[in-house]
Amino acid sequence: MQQTNLCLHELFEEQARRSPRAPAVVDERRELTYEELDRQTGLLASHLRSVGVRPDEVVGVYMGRCAEYVVACLAALKAGGAYLPLELAYPPSMLEDVVADSAPRIVLTQERYAEHLPQTQRRFCMDGGWEEEVETSGGTVRVDQENLAFVSYSSGTTGKPKGIANSHRA
Repeated sequence: MQQTNLCLHELFEEQARRSPRAPAVVDERRELTYEELDRQTGLLASHLRSVGVRPDEVVGVYMGRCAEYVVACLAALKAGGAYLPLELAYPPSMLEDVVADSAPRIVLTQERYAEHLPQTQRRFCMDGGWEEEVETSGGTVRVDQENLAFVSYSSGTTGKPKGIANSHRA
C-alpha cells in the first residue's frame, strides 16, 4: 500500500480531476458530480477564508445529512480549517457547551436549524441559493499532516463534553 502525504481534501481534488463527470454525492434531492462538488467546495472554502478561517481553526457543521453537509465538511478542509460535526440530536445545553468550548469561527447550517445555535455564534445558512451570497477571498492555504482536520465531541466519563482533535495524519 502506497503512503501518501496528501490531506483528504487534496485526495478528493485528485479524484475530481480524474473523473469530473462521475457521481460524487447523491442525496434524496440531487446528485453532484466530482466537478460540481469541487466547484462548490472551492467557492465555500474561499468564503470561509474571507471570514477568517485559517489552519487549525474550527468550522462547525450543524445540519441534516445531505449533499450540503459533504460540501461543508470538504470546504472547511479546503479553507485550511477543521470541521466539527454538531449533532442535531444534541440537547440545547450540550449544543451550547460544545459551541462554547470549541469556539468555531463560523457554523455552516440550514435555516431550519440556525435558531438553535447560540445567538452570538456566527453562522452561514446553506439553503438554496447560498452560492450567490458568499464573499470570496483569493489565494489558497497550505496545510500539512499535523494540522487539525476534524474535531468530535464525547461526553466522556464526567458528562461534560470533551473535544477530540484529529490531525490530517489520522
